[in-house]
This record gives sequence, C-alpha cells and structure tokens, in this order.
Amino acid sequence: MNQDESFYLIESKQQSHFNTNENDSNRHLSTDKLDDFCNIFPQNSLALSQLNEKIRYAVDQSINIVITNIDGYILYVNSSCYELIHYQPDELIGVHTKIFNAGYHSSEFFKEMWDTILSGKIWRGDVKNRKKDGDHVWVRMRIIPLLGESGTPHQFVALREDITEKKELEFQLALKDKQLSALTKYSYDAVGIIDHLGVITYQNPAIERVLGYKTTDTLGSNILMYLDEKEIVREKSFLKRFAKITDAPINRQLRIRHKNGTMRWCDVALTNYLDDPYIKGIVFNIRDVTKQKESSEVVNQIAYFDFLTGLPNRRHFEDLLKDTLQNAESSNRRVALLFLDLDGFKTINDTLGHEIGDGLLIKVAQRISSRFEKKAIIGRLGGDEFSIIIPNMFDFKYLHKFASSLVRIFNRPFNVEDFELNVSASIGISIYPLGGKDMKTLLKHADVAMYQAKKEGKNHYQLYSPSMDQNGYKAFLLKNDLKKALDEEQFFIVYQPRVNPNTHKLVGCEALIRWNHPIFGLVSPLEFIPYAEETYFIIPLGEWILTSVCTQAKDWQRQGLQPIKVSVNISAIQLLHPNFVKNVKNILKESGLEPEWLELEITETVLLNKEDQALKALEKLSSMGFTIALDDFGTGYSALNYLTKYKFDVIKIDRSILKNIPNDGESYEVANAIVRLAQTLKKKVVAEGIETSVQLALVAKMGCDEFQGYICSKPAEVDIFKKFLEDGKWNYKKNKEV
Repeated sequence: MNQDESFYLIESKQQSHFNTNENDSNRHLSTDKLDDFCNIFPQNSLALSQLNEKIRYAVDQSINIVITNIDGYILYVNSSCYELIHYQPDELIGVHTKIFNAGYHSSEFFKEMWDTILSGKIWRGDVKNRKKDGDHVWVRMRIIPLLGESGTPHQFVALREDITEKKELEFQLALKDKQLSALTKYSYDAVGIIDHLGVITYQNPAIERVLGYKTTDTLGSNILMYLDEKEIVREKSFLKRFAKITDAPINRQLRIRHKNGTMRWCDVALTNYLDDPYIKGIVFNIRDVTKQKESSEVVNQIAYFDFLTGLPNRRHFEDLLKDTLQNAESSNRRVALLFLDLDGFKTINDTLGHEIGDGLLIKVAQRISSRFEKKAIIGRLGGDEFSIIIPNMFDFKYLHKFASSLVRIFNRPFNVEDFELNVSASIGISIYPLGGKDMKTLLKHADVAMYQAKKEGKNHYQLYSPSMDQNGYKAFLLKNDLKKALDEEQFFIVYQPRVNPNTHKLVGCEALIRWNHPIFGLVSPLEFIPYAEETYFIIPLGEWILTSVCTQAKDWQRQGLQPIKVSVNISAIQLLHPNFVKNVKNILKESGLEPEWLELEITETVLLNKEDQALKALEKLSSMGFTIALDDFGTGYSALNYLTKYKFDVIKIDRSILKNIPNDGESYEVANAIVRLAQTLKKKVVAEGIETSVQLALVAKMGCDEFQGYICSKPAEVDIFKKFLEDGKWNYKKNKEV
C-alpha cells in the first residue's frame, strides 16, 4: 500500500448517506452497512450507473465527495468535483489520488494523516490541492474510514469544503503580522495595538526597555490599567471618543506606570485602524520622555519662576498681568496692581550678609502667599520688590481692606536663623483702567506710588495719582537730550575683562556705554537705554557703539597688543532693523576688524516679537563668523527652545544667580544645572558678576569657560583696560590695587 503524500480525499456535507455512530468521536461506517454499500459500489463505472436513483441524486448533488480503496485509488467522485478541481468524474475513476498533489505539504504531514486513517480514526485538516489546469485550491478535509468486520479500513470517504479565500486571508494576515513584527521588533519605541476598549492585542519587545514589562505581561491586559489613577477615567472617556475618529493620529503626554512602580512621563501617539481588515485596532506608540520632561521642568522653573522664593518671576508675572488685563477688558472689571518694596532690607543684607537677606525674602514670600494666594497673584520682580495682582477689585473699600492687611503682616518680626528681623513695606497701587490701560503703564504708576509711600514715611500704602509722576520731567529731558548727547560726545565706552577662571588668561571683554549728562551726571544705561529704544534713537546710538568698539579693538591689535574678542549688547530694535546686518558688515569693513573678534550679546526679549525675523538675522550673522551670546540666562527670560532653535555660541549666567552661590545651595544647583545644560548643547559658558574668590572657585569647579566681575575689574575706560591687554593675564593682587 502506497502511503505517501499523494493521498487526497474530497469533502462533502452528505454524511447522512453513510450510517455512522454519532456517539463515537472517531466515528466510522458501521460494519453491517459496509457490505451493502460495497455491493452497491463495485469497483467499475458500469455498476455505479445502476445505483438507486434517489441515492444517486443525493450523492451527485453533494459537494465534493471522493471514495477510494485502501491504496488510494479513486472508486467514486461526485459531479460537483468539477467545480473544485476541474476534472470530470470519469477522468478520475481508477486514478490514484496523487493526481491532486500540489507539492506543498511535507512527508511528515501525510504520514500523520495515513497513520490516523489506517488506525480507523477520522482525520481532519486543511490541504492544498492542484487543479487540472495547474492552479491550486485549499480544502478543509475530513476523511472517514470504512471499517470491515475485522475492524480494519477497507475504503475511505473524503468530505471537503473549499476554503481558498479563507486561507488567502489568513496568509495575508500572517504576512501583515510578520511585517508589523519586523517593523517594530527593533523599534526604539514601544509599539502595540489595542481594541476599542483598550485591551492590548499586540505588543513589540521594546515595551520591556521602555516600561519594564515583557510582551507576555501586557497581552490581553487593558492599557488603561497602566495609567496614573487620576487619569484613568478621563482617558477611558477619550478612548471611547477616539474609537470613532479615523482622520489622523493624535498625540498625548501621559504618566504611565513602570513595572518597578515608578510613574514615567510618556509621549503616546494613537492612530485608529479599527476599520482596517488586517489590523482591526488602534495602533499606539509609547516613548519615555521622563528625562526630557524633567529637564524641561528645570528650565521652565528657571525661565518662569524666581529661584529663591518659587514665586513667578518678572517675565511670568508680566504675562499673568497681561492675561488678567485682557480678561478684565472683556468683562468690564477693575484690576488692582500693588508694588511692594521692603523698608530697611538693604541694611539687613549689607550687615548680616546675603544668606540672611535671602532667608528674609523667603520668609516674606511665604507670609504673603499664605495670606493672599487664594485672592491674588503674587510675584517677585527682583531684589526686595514684590508685586501683587488683585484680578477682581470689587470696590475701593475692598482694596483698602486688602492693602491694610498686607501692611499688617509686617507687624510681626521674621525669624531667620538666630535673628528676629523687623522690616516694613512701602506699597504703591495703580488701578486698571483708572491708573493705566496697559501693563507697562500700570507697573510704572504702581512704582511711582510706592516711592511716594516711602517719601511719606514708609510702612504704608499709597494709591497712584497723576500728581505723583514727578520723575516725568527727568524722563523728558533724557529723551530730549539723546541726540544732543551723541553730537556733543557725552557718551563713552568702558570695558570689563573676561578671564579664564583656571588659567587667569585674559580672553575677552564686554563693551558698555556710559552717559555723562551735564545736569544729572553719570546716568546708568539701565535708565536711558529704554528711552533710546522707545524713541528708536537706539539705531544711530547702536551704530556709534559698534563703530567705536570695532575701531578701538582694531587699534589695539595694530599696537601689537593681544587680540581678544569684544562683546557688544544688541537690542531687539537694532536686530530687527532691515539694514542691521548690512550696517554691521560695513562697520567691520571700515574698521578692519575681523568678525571672529566681535561677539554680539542679546537677551530673550529680543526674540519675543517677530521671532522668524530675528532668527534669520542671527543666522546671517552667525554665517558671517560673528559669535552670538545669550545674555542674562537664568533671569526668567531664557527658555530651552531658544537654546536649541537659535545658533547661540555662548550662554552668560546672570549675576543674580551667582551672587549667592557660596551660601545658598539652591543657587549653586541652579547655576550648576545651567552649566551642565550648556555643556550638553556644546555652548561656552560665561559667569557674570563674580566678586569673591569663593565664587570664582565655585564657577571654575562647575566648568565655566570664562568669568567677569568686580573681583577682576569694574568696567574700565580705555587707558585703564589697556593695562590688562599689556599683561595678557589677570593678576589678582595687582588688579585689586588697580
């Protein structure tokens, strides 16, 4: 008997023609009926034609029946066989079943089939057959042995069903699964599929690296169970809505539980493929962004909150004030702005030291916050200045009650370390819209009112009135005299050295403008530069500064002195001027100074408006060889996206952070974090405002590339600074005497 892989039988649903024992799981044709059946079906086509008409009709109408002898030769084929394999019945009688062999299955496959049916048991399986024309067809087969009295098979009846379409779909699904696995197996992200309820149906191995789970841990579980408990209800509702959306992927940032129990910040992308016949689910992509989130939060804290008190810093406070005023305008409400300055703080700070002074500021912030944070917005603008917004000023009675309560919180002393410190506060108040309709005006008028309160004896509050604006006269003169001052050479440039903290070698300097006014004497640039910007006089003034600095720097080089990089501050109005880049290029050409010796310093305020225009200007300047520095980093005006988006070469840490680092661990950590961030981004770091040897040692330890400050020299005029150039190196003792 030939028991090779050529044995095929064809299935039919007409099992009722064969008397089987339905109670037997391995049912076969009864022996007592087999003789009758065999008598009816002798092994020739002539006898077959004499079959009882009713039985013959039933058999012929059945789907795909083949009867073979024990060796696999065909005894009977019903007419429906043609539809499946395109053979006429008379072409198959007496032919071996190997005619159907498609060459697809292994010899082990057929051995298992033969072993089963020869033992008298029914065999079930899916088989690939070859048609007469050479095409292939898949059939779902059931082979029933016909047993004799001895219990051994005499013949076999095969019933089968065409499952070609089902098989092709299975193969396509399997192929899709292999393709998906191949695409996601080595993915950096955890990629998987969930159903409309959130149950995970597929998961790539990256889930173990991202969240610690093995794929076997997650399959069949609901993705919602891995979320923060506070987010489960919200995300369950979102998932229900998202299941109905098929337009585009949606990105979410969620806290997901790691297998070790910690919560990780993850970016999660969801794409709806529920209607896709192959995927039938929602594809998710999970990326762990915890480190980036933490770094962003650190930078965000630096950018928007005061590092000492934790209150909103000037930038954040001004943003909050703008939002409050917009809301007040739309709802026709009044807003009160309070400007608070501590009386006597400078004496405490100078006498007891910065550490005690900082401790006092923290205590003041805590006391104000605990009393008013539910009713108002509180910020620290810098130094000992605080500001408070009352978003809903119901009436003047409410305002006076609020301000009186604020004054009274200073009646009790503040305990800082071993000291009981008594300070009071002078408070100025301006009201929107009576005292100003925009942020700058309100801040200015609150400041004016605060100084009026100090003049009247301190420790009380004062509402702004127009008669208080006595400083307006000085402001008018300064604005009016700017052009005259430039024509009469009242402006001059001073230079502050920048030194390597490890070698003490002079590596650069910062150029700063001063104004010797005929009436007011030496006027700080902090006072007159805003007026120059307001009147756009900063354009000619800025060109004069650049021309003076570049000419002087080249003159030093011609004298044979050490070439160093000179840094110049640039305002937003200058940078955004359409001819700025061209003017800088012309100034360098006329002076003969190479671009590598000029550094342009800007602050984040330069980038707040017309960001695209500023970016283009900076890119042009950078491509020309200029060094671009970001000034005042850490004051609340600098953010991570500016460091990565703009081509800054240098980051300057503001003196307000560094002044307390010997005694304030938090300030040290903030400064150290900025240095590490800059090093990661491959930016040079300059420490500003260094005044003591302890501060110098600490910034050197942090890894700052350069420093400047009074420990080395105050900003010096040309003749004095020339001595630094001649020495080429900072000598602590010598320069201290100078």
